[in-house]
Amino acid sequence: MFYYPHHQRSSYLLHLLFISVFSGLCLDLGSNLYLLFSDHPLNNFASLGRYLVYITQGHPLVEAIQQVPAVPHDVLIGWIVHFSVSLVYTVIYISFVEKGVFLKPSLKKSLVYAWSLLFFPLVVVSYAFGEGFFHVNSPNMIHAILFSIFCHSCYGIGLYITTKVLYASRLEIFKEAKEHHAIIVNNAT
Repeated sequence: MFYYPHHQRSSYLLHLLFISVFSGLCLDLGSNLYLLFSDHPLNNFASLGRYLVYITQGHPLVEAIQQVPAVPHDVLIGWIVHFSVSLVYTVIYISFVEKGVFLKPSLKKSLVYAWSLLFFPLVVVSYAFGEGFFHVNSPNMIHAILFSIFCHSCYGIGLYITTKVLYASRLEIFKEAKEHHAIIVNNAT
């Protein structure tokens, strides 16, 4: 994890929130650009919100998510879940992939991590939404798979950009602290 002294834990939490929101927005931007250029409706996460409400009513699997009727606030629920998942993924990424401020963020690690998360949309979500594993029951299987790969690539790029920016800012803070300490030591002697 990025090193934060005990009194700067709130700064750490804000950085996690920044990384997760920015990365999630990169995924959203990428998904909507992909959908826009492929003449599909833009993503608003209504189906995710609808599915989660449906689960709470005791229906863990659906035959086709498109056939599940809309529910109140399904878009809002979908967005909340989307950004909550992004936060969980960010915590895992920072905790296990970056391992600390002395290991530089890399685009390769960010993309590999984002691609490893493809298991969830391609296996878990597609099956739960009634499209079968890897969208095999979908009329646009290749489109759905490419869409997931593209979106997760955008998420990985978002992770890389934000961790790179925060890594550079942490190095500046350490440099300033070291210079400040040197001035104090020189004035004391």
